[in-house]
Amino acid sequence: MEQELKKKIIDLLIKDEEFRYAILGILEISDVTKRLDFLIENNKKIWEEIRSLNESQNKLWESQIKLWESQNKLWEEVKALREGQNKLWEVVLEHSHKIDILSTEIYKLKLILEEMRGERGIPFERLILSLYSDALKKFGIFYEKVEKKKFIDKRGIIREVGREVDVDIYIHNDKRFLIEVKAYSDDEDDVWKTLKRAQLLKEDYNLDVQPVIVAISIEKSVLNLAKEKNVIVIYGDVTNFKEKYKED
Repeated sequence: MEQELKKKIIDLLIKDEEFRYAILGILEISDVTKRLDFLIENNKKIWEEIRSLNESQNKLWESQIKLWESQNKLWEEVKALREGQNKLWEVVLEHSHKIDILSTEIYKLKLILEEMRGERGIPFERLILSLYSDALKKFGIFYEKVEKKKFIDKRGIIREVGREVDVDIYIHNDKRFLIEVKAYSDDEDDVWKTLKRAQLLKEDYNLDVQPVIVAISIEKSVLNLAKEKNVIVIYGDVTNFKEKYKED
């Protein structure tokens, strides 16, 4: 039966032109349908790829936006650093100016003292004492009678054991003063050194003395410590550079 059907179809295709075209049309439609299905499937894949590309592009834009935000923050940090650097330079320049002024004043003072020393032919310490002779007299000290003496540091209070220690001392009647002379006393250690010299004289030589510091200029912190430790201070003016630098 099947063979006969095939034979009839073949005969019809050969003999019947209309039938033949009809079959060809059907076959072409089938082929076109398959091609359409293929194209539709490919089109779906293409749209999936496009969608995936869109998602990737969106992620890329998000990353780019974050990068721009980070870059903006970085520029803000750089700007802040530049502003801080500019302020630092302003402070440095201001301090340099102050140091220049101070150096100039110290140099002038040095010239004045050297001139006075040259004219009068007297040692530097004696010169300072002569400048403050009136203030010294209020405590019963006459600078002409201040003597430089040497003592042996027997127990290493100030220096190595057995080394000599120079001190300016005033001993007349019942008045006994240990005098430290400074052009500029800017370190609290000046007070402690004076107290140690007084300790050496008292403990090793049974010589009880009143510590005195004489300075043209003295730092405020040194003056406060001296008063706290009962050290007499005779001075020209008080500076406060340490506190200013600390605030700056």
